Amino acid sequence: MQERKITLITIIILLCIFLPLTAFATTMHFIENKENIENKEHQFYFDGKLYFYNNEDLLGTYVCQNTDYCDYAVSRNTNTYDLIEPKSNGQKYTLLHNRYAILMDTTTMQLLNAPVLLYDVLENQVIGTYKEFKNYGVGIENDYYIASNEDGLWGVLKITDQIEEVIPFTYDYIGLSNIQNKDGQIKSDYFAVLKNNSWSILDSQGNKVSDTVTDSLVDYNETYMITKSGSEMNLLTFDGRNRLFGSYQYLHFCGPYIAIIDATNDFYVYAIDQNKEVSNRHRISSPENISYKVEKEYIHIFDGEELIENIAIS
Repeated sequence: MQERKITLITIIILLCIFLPLTAFATTMHFIENKENIENKEHQFYFDGKLYFYNNEDLLGTYVCQNTDYCDYAVSRNTNTYDLIEPKSNGQKYTLLHNRYAILMDTTTMQLLNAPVLLYDVLENQVIGTYKEFKNYGVGIENDYYIASNEDGLWGVLKITDQIEEVIPFTYDYIGLSNIQNKDGQIKSDYFAVLKNNSWSILDSQGNKVSDTVTDSLVDYNETYMITKSGSEMNLLTFDGRNRLFGSYQYLHFCGPYIAIIDATNDFYVYAIDQNKEVSNRHRISSPENISYKVEKEYIHIFDGEELIENIAIS
């Protein structure tokens, strides 16, 4: 009799444990199926939510707070400095490494200055809010992203299946020169950074590789910086030496060379390492009219729509 009571009590205890678990599992299965049934076409936005899929597998969702714009953010760049950067093409971000999404959830009235959300799809949570987030629409190599935090300070993140802060958020501005790799992404070897009204160049790990300059930074490559003070431009080495021993009204990197307009409005192309001019001199009306098309063996120089010279690259 005692053994029957013990067996009965054991059965009751086990039922108390497993019945709720079974009910919970059934409920979760129902919810999951219901969620998939709700969005059976696997739309990205459906009924106030964003749905993130890896092929047919639902990775996670995001509950929108606004109905005007709830979507991937658009790569944008509000650069107000002289620094020449790649132009963003307005392309939307996509799901990054099946884990992170760069989103905007805002009203139409706030679309141009709404915060950018870095969202962990697998954890279903916002893990960062930023004023600006950019990869120039074509992407920055090595999965780098330049961002401005809520305090307006700039840094660089590397986003793969995890997030790494490559350059800390301590700068007043960060940008990249418009130099592309073979895949069309912007090269990330060197970053231009502004702090306390002075510019310098950092490598891809955040190490300073140039002297600090107080003149406005216009452009740079792996060796030189073009700076501007008033209407005068200078070509400086990373250690601050004036490479051309003078100032000019216009300097611009042109393939492996540099394009120059001097004080007399003469335009020519100069090979820095060879210390010689590699083009004819052309009298031009305005620097804004000059453009270049760089190919493997030639640089084509245009004044407005007119081709004025083809320069062989040696």
